[in-house]
Amino acid sequence: MDASPWPLLDIAAERGDAVAFYDPSTGSQISYGELVALTRDAGAGLCRRGVLPGDVIGVCADDVVSCVVLSGAVWTAGGVVAPIPSQAERDSVVRWLVGKDIRLLLTDEGCVTTAATAAEISRVREVVVLGAAIPGTTPFALVEASGKGLAFGIRNTLEERTALLPFLGKPMSCSELAKYVLTMPSDEPLVRALGTLLHGRTVTSPIPVALRPVMPAEGEL
Repeated sequence: MDASPWPLLDIAAERGDAVAFYDPSTGSQISYGELVALTRDAGAGLCRRGVLPGDVIGVCADDVVSCVVLSGAVWTAGGVVAPIPSQAERDSVVRWLVGKDIRLLLTDEGCVTTAATAAEISRVREVVVLGAAIPGTTPFALVEASGKGLAFGIRNTLEERTALLPFLGKPMSCSELAKYVLTMPSDEPLVRALGTLLHGRTVTSPIPVALRPVMPAEGEL
């Protein structure tokens, strides 16, 4: 039996226009349909950059919305998410990257300096940044844009194939991850947010500028 480690497809089909993320400070919001479309395009873009099913991809993000989007892109491409705590010390991050032989690291602008520095002294070949990139890194928007319009579906993966490699703790398969986020309370922001989304509810959280809807300029309405 095949199962996707990115099961928000089913939620989006039922609640496509419902709000997945809401930022009370700005009024910005992202619907379930927009979230799935974004991760599908980004996942296709990652595949165009050589990501294969089962590849371990590092994800280091400073906010929960970025973490969900970046992880969703990896799962859409059939990869394994290796979340890295944003407050982890550089040496610990480097040991983790080398130990898991991670070659691609996805991050956001809050963690880009740490990620880029760690990449230089590990085996990481590319750092993709959601938000403002720095020299030597790749903007997430370029990856997403390169996947738009491609005939691309979610790369399903066997239920028992690894989907998540926690920084601390044991690896989780697709089925274990889905069960865990639905039934287990957790202090891990990614797990907590996924549980909320899989219950069809809204995650209230700041939405990074890079993911906020572009508002029409005055006179364009």
